[in-house]
Amino acid sequence: MTNIYPSNQRLVWKGISWIITGGSESNVWVDDTTGYLHMVLRKVGGVWSGINMEDGTALRLYGRMKWVAHSATLNLERNTTIGLCTYHAPVNGDHNEIDIEINQWPGYDEHVWFSNHPASLDGYPENLHYGVATSNPYLDDTGITYIIEWFPEYIYCAVIASDGKIIIDWRYNKGQGSANIPNVASAVCMDILPLAGAYFPENGTYFEIVWSDYTFSNVAGNASFTTTDVNSGCATQFIDTSDGSPTAWSWNFGDGYTSTKKNPIHRYASNGTYSVTLTVTTAVGTDSVTQSVVVS
Repeated sequence: MTNIYPSNQRLVWKGISWIITGGSESNVWVDDTTGYLHMVLRKVGGVWSGINMEDGTALRLYGRMKWVAHSATLNLERNTTIGLCTYHAPVNGDHNEIDIEINQWPGYDEHVWFSNHPASLDGYPENLHYGVATSNPYLDDTGITYIIEWFPEYIYCAVIASDGKIIIDWRYNKGQGSANIPNVASAVCMDILPLAGAYFPENGTYFEIVWSDYTFSNVAGNASFTTTDVNSGCATQFIDTSDGSPTAWSWNFGDGYTSTKKNPIHRYASNGTYSVTLTVTTAVGTDSVTQSVVVS
């Protein structure tokens, strides 16, 4: 096995040139055989050392971040922290961060913490949600997926088991009539560190986590739709169910007719199977979905 370590505070993984912003460069590497990323927290010469990395390819705006673990990540030694988050240099005290933290604070039995702290959200400096107790059956699961979605009208965080079970998730929606959730150019960060920089692992001197995948995507609405009963000559309601707060819709009903309404009504003249395509436009971009609709 050949390990690829950072060079000049840079490590390329999943097509991204990550910047090493803290910790020791010897604490992170890519396995040249599997392409997996290894991150280590260890004690050297009596001093704890981990690693902090930031996506240095470009500052990110709205989008979807997804990490897939190869090793167990929930059942950490107490006071060990895995952080997955967005971050930008604070401006006027407005941090605009979204965090998934995996750790156990002293006196608590929660292993996962979600926090949103754009200070402008409903006037609160921080929104916090937490859970996953030591009794959780997925605590030692490998292959867990972590997701952060950041869009104009919502923020969503999720921890999903390797079998697809949602272990914990949390959605923050902007208030009705409120301004959009701030669109702030941010770095995507991942780290393994002592808890809050002040609490240190109670036992052992070494902890390693392994990530098999990471993706950032400008998810543009996750286009989707449903229909009422489809019968020839009868009015059929097409219902947009897309995420991402679309502002424009383009329907192609597969029979030569189109519509730009959100939830159009259409009549098919004859029986058959039609390929219906919906394209939605959001603050991020566009996304399309095509489904077969059977008219009887």
